[in-house]
Amino acid sequence: MLLPTLRAAELSANTGIVQGILKDLDSTGVTVSTANAVKAIDDEIKFLNGVNPNRLASVITELESFKSGIQGKTASQVAANLKLAGDLLDDPNLASIKGLAGKSMDRVYKAIKQELGDFIEASGRDRNAWESA
Repeated sequence: MLLPTLRAAELSANTGIVQGILKDLDSTGVTVSTANAVKAIDDEIKFLNGVNPNRLASVITELESFKSGIQGKTASQVAANLKLAGDLLDDPNLASIKGLAGKSMDRVYKAIKQELGDFIEASGRDRNAWESA
């Protein structure tokens, strides 16, 4: 019983660290540069449109949504979109195309995470603490 309690306390502390980093960055009023992530999203949209735009329309729509969801946003807003990108594959509407959608979303997830991590590090905050939480 003690181990789950300790793990829960550790997760709570890590969440607090991440939220503190993001809140601190948000208070500066500076938005995250997401040019590389936007390019990765555009590349995935182009690829999926070339494969089968009708069958992959739902994934393409989600990618377009992520693109607008990360541009000109604060660190907390980009982090929320990062979580959404990670959760997207649980969407039952995408179940039949999960393999292809999963590969695309994985590349987009990594691009967004890289941009946010770079922003955190460039702002003088602890990137390792953010990544390990």
